[in-house]
Amino acid sequence: MRTSGRPARAWLLVAAVIGGLGVVPGTAAAQNPVSHYPAAASKAPTVTSTVYRENGGPPGDGGQGLPGDFTFSADGDQNVVAFEYSGLGIRGGRVTADHPGGSATVTVTPAIDGPVSIEVTGVGSAGDRSPARSYRYWVRATAPAAQVPWFELGVSADIVFTATQEGAATFVYRIDGGAEQSLPVGQDRTGRVPLLFSQPGQESHKLVVWTVDATGVKSGVTDRAFYVNQVEPSVTVDAWSGLVGQKRVFTVEPNRNGVVSYVYRIGRDPEVPVPAAPDGSLTFEYTPTAKGTFDVRVASVNAAGVRSGWGESGFQADAPAPTVTSAEYPGGSPESGGPGVAGTFVLSSPRLPVVSYRYVFDGEAEQTIAVSADSSASVRWTPRAPGYRSLRVRGVTASGVVTDETSFTFWVKALPPIVTSPQFPEGGPSTAKPGQPIEFIVTPALRGSHEVLWSIAFNPPQVVPVGPDGKATFTYTLPETFEAFELTVSSRTAEGYVSGPVTRTYHVQP
Repeated sequence: MRTSGRPARAWLLVAAVIGGLGVVPGTAAAQNPVSHYPAAASKAPTVTSTVYRENGGPPGDGGQGLPGDFTFSADGDQNVVAFEYSGLGIRGGRVTADHPGGSATVTVTPAIDGPVSIEVTGVGSAGDRSPARSYRYWVRATAPAAQVPWFELGVSADIVFTATQEGAATFVYRIDGGAEQSLPVGQDRTGRVPLLFSQPGQESHKLVVWTVDATGVKSGVTDRAFYVNQVEPSVTVDAWSGLVGQKRVFTVEPNRNGVVSYVYRIGRDPEVPVPAAPDGSLTFEYTPTAKGTFDVRVASVNAAGVRSGWGESGFQADAPAPTVTSAEYPGGSPESGGPGVAGTFVLSSPRLPVVSYRYVFDGEAEQTIAVSADSSASVRWTPRAPGYRSLRVRGVTASGVVTDETSFTFWVKALPPIVTSPQFPEGGPSTAKPGQPIEFIVTPALRGSHEVLWSIAFNPPQVVPVGPDGKATFTYTLPETFEAFELTVSSRTAEGYVSGPVTRTYHVQP
């Protein structure tokens, strides 16, 4: 049977491709060419170690900081070409197998002791990964033990090290990040470090210690925090809160034996040295001359000259603000008095004796007034306008201490004038018309008013004198096109006292 040239060429091309893949036509591989591709890694690797036994128990193998070999095997799985490993307390990584399906050995140095594990996964040539193998082992503790006493300032005590590393020859330690110090490991595997803290200061300290064997191998590291009792004295005060000039009494208990003297410091004052009582205690007095809150610190000194840490207390010295009263202007929200109405303001300091007062009315210049025999003072003041007003007062003691400030607020009542007009009679109809003059008669309520100020809407005010009859008169002509207007009127005295305004709206006949 004949075939065309094109099918024959197609068959040859397919045969060439198959041949390039190493597939022989007619074989099982040719019938199922996908089976030629690499299979995924199918099983977890095997893990062994000559140093760290699998599932070992205490006291463990090797040691913290001691290297050990781990061998990973693919057990003939040809797809596995590498291994990845990780674990608690070790540095993980990746290692290539010695041949596909082969093995690899790594050196691992555990950084911690106790029960740990290493997780290993085979890596295929296509980047696929096998199931993980978990290899559990127990690392022997090699860090030395450190027995640290409770130190007391000025009293020597020993830190005792005990080595656990096999063949440990030297203890190496640092305190508070200082230089490394060393001492030999004794025959009983211990070492002693005597310490004496003779200066007050830091209470908490840090100790780091390890051992080194004769070959230079380092053990695990022990970190310990320890404390130095600063033997601060106990300080109490009677009384914590009080006034400037009020004496305070301080009682100090030493909290250690052999105290012969003290130094104390109040606020930023210089230190004051004082001898201790025969029983080692101390009582001293202090009278504050300034207001505020003050720290009190006291340190004891024993016969050897070792000074303790600071025992602390404190006190508060108050300089309470004066009080203000006034019959004419009692303070608060009710309106009272008025412009030109003088008021008497009584200043007093019932808790703290003062020799003078400094006061300011409504932003005026500060003034000073001396006190009378009962430490009070009276001030006369006349408001110039109605509205909210304030008086600020401070007292001054004989030693120059300025008290806290009182702010006394009060309302000055307005005294607006009475406004009448023939064209707008009370209770009657308006006769005012646009384009015609309207007369207004103003009777000031503010005593002594010599002029009246009036304005329409937002126009500038105009001034009219008050006549001998105590009244002022003016006229206003409403433009033809207006039917209403707003009038504001006030009065003023020659001294500049202002009554406060009255505002009214008027409607005219069209």
